Amino acid sequence: RALLHDQAASSSDALFTGFQLGGRLLALLVGSSSITTNGLWGLYRDPTDKHFDACLTVSAIFLMGSMITVLFFVDDQGSTYTTPGSGCNPTSSSLANAPESQSLQLPPALQNISNYNDESSQTSCSIQSNENMASKKCAFELDASVLLCAVQAIGWVGVCAQSFFWTSWRGEEVGCIDLALQSVVGIITAGLLPLANAYFGAASVWCGSELFFHLLMMSIAFVSGSDERNNHGLASYWISPRIIGVLSGINYAVHATNGLVVATDIIPDPNRRARTIAMVNNALPMGQLLTALSGGAIAQYFGGFEYVFVCYGFLGAMVTCFVWVVSSSQNLFSRQRGVGNEHNQLDSELESLHADGAKAVRNNNRNY
Repeated sequence: RALLHDQAASSSDALFTGFQLGGRLLALLVGSSSITTNGLWGLYRDPTDKHFDACLTVSAIFLMGSMITVLFFVDDQGSTYTTPGSGCNPTSSSLANAPESQSLQLPPALQNISNYNDESSQTSCSIQSNENMASKKCAFELDASVLLCAVQAIGWVGVCAQSFFWTSWRGEEVGCIDLALQSVVGIITAGLLPLANAYFGAASVWCGSELFFHLLMMSIAFVSGSDERNNHGLASYWISPRIIGVLSGINYAVHATNGLVVATDIIPDPNRRARTIAMVNNALPMGQLLTALSGGAIAQYFGGFEYVFVCYGFLGAMVTCFVWVVSSSQNLFSRQRGVGNEHNQLDSELESLHADGAKAVRNNNRNY
């Protein structure tokens, strides 16, 4: 993702997610094909582990081939960004690199004013740094990054539970078909996602999709694990596990994309792009950890993996609704909010500097 951002690719997050889901679809097709179920053309003969060994071998070969291809054919030279807030005195570097014949010679009075402005600029930078440190120490202000990671982590709990337990609940063959169709829907959603973000807003699409996914997981309480037993559920026949699995592909694409889009709105500085991506991606191992610690216990206590989906869906819906209401009321997930605060602070500091500079000019004029 960071490499795509460096190359300034259009809709880089959605593009990455689309290819990610394409790889997931390919893995499901290969994992359920006769190539791996027969032990990689008879290479593995143990009837218990031959399918697992074949899938692991194919994955390792594909991963090594991909990494070697990237090392040989991708030239990652990085990118250098210049942002308005990246430096306190942006003109100093350009003046230092200018030819000596084009350098600006100032009279002594104006040189004094220039030195005064440089000192004032450095002072304003230290003041801004101190204010940022003070704001970080405030314990009562809701942090948008914490709320974002909370929604992303609880979303990964549901996604990981579906990845871990869906085939155990539905059966290996039927479950792989469900997840393959889920990937197809996710690829289509990733292609349409930039248009939806532009029309509705990335934060609204993200929170709405997360809530829709958790409600889908909760609806599993009304259906049975297989289509043959579905008629005995409390819902009608058309609310089947396959439809639920396929529709969950919508959120798979949105979840893997819009969390990062919203994060870049909160932290718009491109020089911190890799740190922002790492912050959001750290929600994935947190979701895996929570699923691993509690998923098996929930299934064993209630007597089925469907209860894992229902419990995580209920918890996820509560967290997502809370964060959505709070973030909307305080406008936390907005690029304009963070940039507007910085601009207002800079404008007040610039007005103060202009007033001090004008006062210094008047004093120097009196002296001369």
